[in-house]
Amino acid sequence: MRALAVILMLQGHTISALGDFSEINKSSSSYQIWSFIRGITAPLFIFTAGTVFIYLLDNSNKHFFSNVRVRKGLVRFITLLIIGYLLNYPTLRIFDFADATSIQWLKFYSVDALHLIAFGILSLLLIRYISYLTGINEFALHLSAAFVVLMLTPYVLNIDWTNITILPLASYFTYSTGSFFPFFPWLFYIFAGGAFGYILRKKGNIHQKPGFYLAIIGSGIILFVLPVILDKAFYSEFISIDYLRTDVLLSIKRLGIVLLLAGVLSFIFVRSVRMPQVILSLGRNSLLIYILHLILIYGCVLIPGLTFIWKNSLSITISALIAITITVIFSILSILNDRKKLKFDNSGSKNFL
Repeated sequence: MRALAVILMLQGHTISALGDFSEINKSSSSYQIWSFIRGITAPLFIFTAGTVFIYLLDNSNKHFFSNVRVRKGLVRFITLLIIGYLLNYPTLRIFDFADATSIQWLKFYSVDALHLIAFGILSLLLIRYISYLTGINEFALHLSAAFVVLMLTPYVLNIDWTNITILPLASYFTYSTGSFFPFFPWLFYIFAGGAFGYILRKKGNIHQKPGFYLAIIGSGIILFVLPVILDKAFYSEFISIDYLRTDVLLSIKRLGIVLLLAGVLSFIFVRSVRMPQVILSLGRNSLLIYILHLILIYGCVLIPGLTFIWKNSLSITISALIAITITVIFSILSILNDRKKLKFDNSGSKNFL
């Protein structure tokens, strides 16, 4: 699932950043399909981030802070946050901001996927700590947190946060400052992924059983179809700013699609003799690929990206070919990186023995 999210992310960002859409018929089926895929890429990527973290967070009864995975999670929180801000750093000089413009500051404070996942991990750790202290079922806490975020989303986004608090903090609660992934609604997918990861961790090899993927596919269908049925009756009850950003039912539908993909992929790979190496490598190196592709396409304060040369100026065909090329290159680099790690680990083990 994480590998699929990486592939969809690479093609979506490349084509949208470099392609010229001025002559494209937005009502055409090809554009609608591409736009649909773009819409589920972020939920898929964020959902799997929550799933993987909770799946790897062991369920031992030892003291919370003595858990190695908890400490690694705290380190990951700090690391992701630092990288997220460094990618949008406003100036070449570390402590000299005299030349930084207001637009650069807005970009610096804008919340990207790395910021969101960082605080998502911290939130998942908080849920684990609450469960540790109170004995409340962790799965129930994940679902409750997802539900609360979902229900509060339209109302939180209707608040003018820039008039209430400072810009760095306001950016986590509103799109108006240029943020792409504010807490509401995007933490919804983190918590839903956490609930999914909890099931996988507690039930062992449940993903290899037919009942599992049938249940996941069935849940995905329900979550997709039910909002379609309720849309007209339910949507008008909520304050709306932007349908694609605030609609509660749309978030549920996207989660339904993510679960459908999870069920279908489980069905496919349970019957596969061996997972393709490229899939494993892309999944393992998703964070590295995310960072590198942002620099390659959009650039940073040190390096101009491809958008510096071809921002929305290439034909869709050429943009698609560049997207395929970038995906192939990152796939090769991921495999080579894994082999290098394996060689290093093996040589280290031999020396140790």
